[in-house]
Amino acid sequence: MSVNTDAVTRLYATIDAGKPDGRADVMAPGAVQRWPQSGEAMHGLERILEATRRRSSVPHVLVSELVEAGDRVIAQWSADYGDGKVWRNVSLFRLIDGLIVEEIDYFGDPFDGPAWRSDLVEIEELPRPGAR
Repeated sequence: MSVNTDAVTRLYATIDAGKPDGRADVMAPGAVQRWPQSGEAMHGLERILEATRRRSSVPHVLVSELVEAGDRVIAQWSADYGDGKVWRNVSLFRLIDGLIVEEIDYFGDPFDGPAWRSDLVEIEELPRPGAR
């Protein structure tokens, strides 16, 4: 495992453990976190940490794949906030010297597929993040 994939793996471990301040161990002070679906961006580790602390619930997470290309890591992961829905997500990371300097998160709210294609698909039983 490279220093970059190790940093991303440790990030998800701190999220799953419910330790929001653990992000400080793997993110640069000037890191940026972006959520393109809402158009939001947070500049600076202190803002990122404060947003993490303010969450009403902390998810269990399960990383299904990490792909590294140079200073970038792509993560496919799942989040379970305890409400019975499992979100499927993709995050893009840029790292410098083993620290995350940019995180871009795309979140997938679960939904039922439409009836018009039900005869064309198989429903995959995907793994769920563990319970606390």
